[in-house]
Amino acid sequence: MTHRFFLDTEFDTQTVQLEGSEAHHLLNVMRHKVGDVVQLFDGKGKLAEAEIVSHSRKSVELQILKTT
Repeated sequence: MTHRFFLDTEFDTQTVQLEGSEAHHLLNVMRHKVGDVVQLFDGKGKLAEAEIVSHSRKSVELQILKTT
């Protein structure tokens, strides 16, 4: 099962930063780790599949694998 996270930015770059409550939920509630693949959505109908490449306490860096 792929988990979805909201990201209010364009997915037109190779990497994006997930911050705030979404990053907290991804790291501390769902306990995702580097290498896990998640789905991002922008609330406007665009989806992206992304891999976690690194994280700090308050942000997660994701590499976009594909967009739809």
